[in-house]
Amino acid sequence: MTKTPVDCSYDQGKLGCQLIATHILELAETSHAQLLTLTPKGSSPGVLRSVYVLNLIAYEETGKLFKMWQTLADWEKAGKKEAIIHFDQLEDHPSKGNIFGELCSRMMDFAESMMDVICKAINEDPAMTGTPEAAAVWLEICSVLRNAYSLHRDRIQVIGENFKDEREAAMNVDWRVDHWVSPKPQAYEMLLLDCFLLETISRAAKAYLAGGLNLQIAVKALSDMSQEVVSEDTKTFMAVLQKHDPEKFGFSED
Repeated sequence: MTKTPVDCSYDQGKLGCQLIATHILELAETSHAQLLTLTPKGSSPGVLRSVYVLNLIAYEETGKLFKMWQTLADWEKAGKKEAIIHFDQLEDHPSKGNIFGELCSRMMDFAESMMDVICKAINEDPAMTGTPEAAAVWLEICSVLRNAYSLHRDRIQVIGENFKDEREAAMNVDWRVDHWVSPKPQAYEMLLLDCFLLETISRAAKAYLAGGLNLQIAVKALSDMSQEVVSEDTKTFMAVLQKHDPEKFGFSED
């Protein structure tokens, strides 16, 4: 199917973002459901490979979503309501891989920094967790999560930087120089973090779009959050997520 540049309205562009976010969520939930049929120590390589393929498709769609979102935010800034979205660029696999790799890595940096904040708060006031024993448990949990987020960030960076090769290696048994190469094995834990990240991104996008606010606020908020800056845009962004998806984002400001 030939893809041509599409001359669409701002509202049609936002509808596209909504549809793409829904697609990402469906892919992530499907792969997550497959993982839940397994146990980490008794994993099936075939199931893990199929989960990874679904996650790669979802990550590629995430790159498309980010690119669409930024385009619409630029339109808002320029006061435009009509422009051309070049779908030939959206079909470029390495380009989308670079986009999702960079932005998802920033999100994992933020998640890792939040573990540091929690650990610091518990160390300064162990009583906040109830007992010294509970404080020790929470510190151990935060340490494990921080390490996992760090490993996952590195994984996402590698996938994003080498997306075309990763995509081909996951989907095909290929002949390389003088031997056959099977798809490389996948780790249950990293695939699970893939699912959590993709579900969070897609649900956040859907919730924010439901709020009807300018998309450039979300772009600015994510930039501020990646630098650990609590701005008015950040507060607005989080308030919209909490309102339109309280099940996922309905945590207290504390």
